[in-house]
Amino acid sequence: MKLAQHVSYGSQRGIVAVMAVIFLITAVVFVLVQSLNITGTTSIDNKQQLNSTAALFLAESGQEKAQAIIATAAKGSFSKDNCCIAGSGTCSSTNSLPAGAQSLGGGSFTYASATPTPLTCDGSATPCTACTVVVTGTMDNTNRQVSRAFNLVPTPAYCNTVNTSDCSNQAANGT
Repeated sequence: MKLAQHVSYGSQRGIVAVMAVIFLITAVVFVLVQSLNITGTTSIDNKQQLNSTAALFLAESGQEKAQAIIATAAKGSFSKDNCCIAGSGTCSSTNSLPAGAQSLGGGSFTYASATPTPLTCDGSATPCTACTVVVTGTMDNTNRQVSRAFNLVPTPAYCNTVNTSDCSNQAANGT
């Protein structure tokens, strides 16, 4: 008859607890590393969004400057030479859009193109009816482009009543 031998596990006791603690520490470190990665990515995305918005506003500022230049030129005889970027092609007008990057705030805007409608307008025999301007706003490495057609056909003035002339450039309707 064999007697059961008593085996002592005293030196191996607690190994499961140690393995569980090591697993929990590894899981916590993994979660922390992932949280830091997400935070870093969010910061980069936020910076890109801010740059994109700033570039859009810079492009719109370029459009406003173009509007002022075109409005000044339109007071005289507006021709295709007024709807162009200085130094490009046959553009020789002093009332043309400036070439190169125009610094503003922390970024810049550049006139990408300016196209008169019709292309052959000369300000007299063939009047220009519109000038389409494309502006690129740049902030850091982010670019946004905006296009706008400026109408050059004068809009009629309107008066309140038939018998009164309250418009500075037009007689009352019906008189």
